Amino acid sequence: MIEKTQVLYSRSAYAYDKPHTSKQQDTVHQHPCVNNIGEEDNITDIWWSNTNTNGHFGIPKVIFGRLGYGIYVDAVGEYGMAHNCYGIVDNPENLENIKKAMKTEAFKEIMGACNANALRENYNYKVIALFRKDFWKDFID
Repeated sequence: MIEKTQVLYSRSAYAYDKPHTSKQQDTVHQHPCVNNIGEEDNITDIWWSNTNTNGHFGIPKVIFGRLGYGIYVDAVGEYGMAHNCYGIVDNPENLENIKKAMKTEAFKEIMGACNANALRENYNYKVIALFRKDFWKDFID
């Protein structure tokens, strides 16, 4: 059986509308949760959680947002993800290759062809979850 890409997403784990999250870091809310990745592959919006036990933390992943083509490599699992972000889980040594593959025009074209929702998301996490685990090999030299 072919191993599929593991996509990490949870609408409720660290969403901004949950009581355990806050827009401001304080003495209680100490765990950063990415809510958006900018075009320069930088984190542009962070929420803070009072817990890191809902998953995401400690998991190496490539984080991408619902909108835009920004991608952030979280090689040590430093961040959780709020409801506007998804993560592709893999070994740390593969994360830069995954990011590189997702930035190619060929990958973006496939994602564009799969975009059938009203939000016009640039990356369709449900489709990516159907890819084989080493899909990135087909997009980079």
